[in-house]
Amino acid sequence: MSSNVVTLMPQDFWAADDQALFNRKQIAGVLRCSVSWLEQLATRGDGPLMLKFGRRVLYRKRDVLDWIASRAKVVAHTSALAV
Repeated sequence: MSSNVVTLMPQDFWAADDQALFNRKQIAGVLRCSVSWLEQLATRGDGPLMLKFGRRVLYRKRDVLDWIASRAKVVAHTSALAV
């Protein structure tokens, strides 16, 4: 394993400044999803806003939080989820 690999714990994401940048693997860990799922979202234009530098993809914390908020549903009880 490379010595420059950065391991991100979810609390590091939440403690970071809103302008902090994270790679796709780090965001997948925070969202508890796979990197390939994030890649699929990006292909469809459904994922969080991202910044591309050549082949490198980075996500700004604020954009990830905005994306999460835009997809949240407020429900009174679980039967409302069946809609």
